[in-house]
Amino acid sequence: MKHHEFDLLLRRNGIFVEAQKWELLSTYVDLLLAWNRQVNLISRRDEENIWTAHIIHSIVPLFLLEIPTGIRALDLGTGGGLPGIPLAIIHGEVQTTLLDSIQKKIRAVTSILHELRLPNVTALAARAEDLGNTRDHTGAYDLVLARGVAPLHELVGWTRPLLAHRVLGPTVRRHFVPDARNEFRFPYLLAYKGGILEAEIQRVAVRFPDVAITEIPVHFSGAEHLRLEEKKLVVVEFP
Repeated sequence: MKHHEFDLLLRRNGIFVEAQKWELLSTYVDLLLAWNRQVNLISRRDEENIWTAHIIHSIVPLFLLEIPTGIRALDLGTGGGLPGIPLAIIHGEVQTTLLDSIQKKIRAVTSILHELRLPNVTALAARAEDLGNTRDHTGAYDLVLARGVAPLHELVGWTRPLLAHRVLGPTVRRHFVPDARNEFRFPYLLAYKGGILEAEIQRVAVRFPDVAITEIPVHFSGAEHLRLEEKKLVVVEFP
């Protein structure tokens, strides 16, 4: 994707990005592709359409939601830094931890972060189900991101002990949707999903009846050309 195409897409959706951030994203793509020859970070089939399949998909929450500054986010199962690194580049005032259980992926991501010099991002090798039992991470995050990681009920179980209990401004939808939830309270899980989710959501409702679940279809200006029609964001709010 060319600079002007990417910039136009963001501007059509109310996001204005300076040239420095575009350069960082381009550098990240180059580094990700280079590391992908050594470590399986993304599917080889996606390398040619990496901007639409991974970069734009990663920043989709910014098209749909007003994410406040100053939050602490955990990218659970980050792989090659997705969605955490693109989001952190565009929204530079989110403190982000990239988490993956596979050591070689975190080594690759750590090298990428060193090249990008992102002060608001760190990387950690650990299992999500173990992290909630550690003092430094229990209750440490306002937002957990999970893109293509695990079934929703597993994500909810892993996420609960990691989320903080502090008062923050809400997340609101960029465009009001009649008869739908338009405001979400921290802390919450934001899962990138696709397809029909009825069975996954029902399983969560049985195991975790106290959480609130909202599906947000990935509809925004320009989405029709990016093959994102079946993609959704799932917000899981915790009491």
